[in-house]
Amino acid sequence: DLRVLIAVRLGGVLRASTQIGCPALAAKVSAMLAASGACAEVRESKRCGVPVVVGVLRPVVLLPVVAHEWSDALFSSALRHELGHIRRRDCVTRLLVDAACALHWPNPFAWIAARRLRLAQEQACDDVVLNSGACAEEYAGHLVNVVRSLQRGQITASHALAMEIGRAHV
Repeated sequence: DLRVLIAVRLGGVLRASTQIGCPALAAKVSAMLAASGACAEVRESKRCGVPVVVGVLRPVVLLPVVAHEWSDALFSSALRHELGHIRRRDCVTRLLVDAACALHWPNPFAWIAARRLRLAQEQACDDVVLNSGACAEEYAGHLVNVVRSLQRGQITASHALAMEIGRAHV
C-alpha cells in the first residue's frame, strides 16, 4: 500500500530532520506553540517540500529549511494550519480511517468517505488560519505558490496536491 511506503519514508525524513537553526524563527515557533496550546515539536528538514505533521502520540511539525525565507504571514499561516491538525487530533482520525479502509478495501464508499474526511480536515485547518485574521486572497496565493514549488517525487508532493484540491474553497 502506498500509505505504508509514505509512512516509512516520512520516518526517514523525521530522523534526518534537525532543530530549527534560526533563533528568530525558533522564538516565533515557541510563541505560536504556547498560544495555540498544541503539544508538539517543530523541526526543519531538507527533504520536506511543504509543512507536514508526522506522528500520532508525539506529533512533530516538519518545516522545509526554506521556511526561514518565508514572510511572517506565510510562516504564521503554515504553522497555524499544521498546529490545527495537531489540536484536532487529525492524525489519530486518519489512522482510524486508514484502518477502516484496510478492513473494507473492496468497498468504494469507504475510500470515498476517507477522501472526503481528509478534505474536510484540510478545510477545517484552513478555517483555523482564516479565522485567525489571515487574508483569504493572500493565503490562497501562498497555497498556490507552495504547490508550484514542489519538486516531482518529493515525499510530501502527493499530500500537498491532495490538500490543495480540498482548499479550493478559500
